[in-house]
Amino acid sequence: MEFKEGWIEGTKLARHVLAMANSNGGLLVIGVKELGDKSLEPCGLAQFNDKTKVKQGIRKFVPDTVEFSILDFTYDESEYPKLRGKKFQVVMVEDRPDLLPFLCAADGESIVSSTIYVRDGEESKPVTHVQLQKILNRRIESMHSSRRELTLQEHLNELQALYKAIRPTISLDFGLALAAGLSVANPAFPKEGYEMFISRLIEEKKKVIVQLLTKTTR
Repeated sequence: MEFKEGWIEGTKLARHVLAMANSNGGLLVIGVKELGDKSLEPCGLAQFNDKTKVKQGIRKFVPDTVEFSILDFTYDESEYPKLRGKKFQVVMVEDRPDLLPFLCAADGESIVSSTIYVRDGEESKPVTHVQLQKILNRRIESMHSSRRELTLQEHLNELQALYKAIRPTISLDFGLALAAGLSVANPAFPKEGYEMFISRLIEEKKKVIVQLLTKTTR
């Protein structure tokens, strides 16, 4: 979390956004002054800054893959007197470990192109070797979902190959039956065919999705 009394210059804001994106996400609270003893003074904003202009001002430096939003907060009523009647804005930077690392996209007054910035205590600084290793490890660990999709496809391919390796029917090996090309079901063939198996899995997946949607809408 970072606190600022007012909106800061664009490249400095971009630097913080990039650093938070590379450091598990974060919040930049505008309208709160951090005092020398590290205590916080909610001074508030005279008016809300235009979100579109703020985003346009830093997009040159921040890759499109960095996800962030700007939220408005007004405390018309509050149990805490110092908040009453004051406005605040918060830059919320999402954590996307699957897209790490995020590099600065352009040079600016307080920012350097192709540099990776991270949060180091209360500051946004260029990455160190050790910090970069941690970022790359998070990227690798986050890729379990994509690896699972590949593994699933490989399993399905192998299963399909196994089904093709066994005949669903066998010919009757005697007299006229053989000559007529008659056949019977192969007793070794799985009772549930490949397509029926996939169909059953689809129905099970549907149930899981319905359960998830039900939980999120409660």
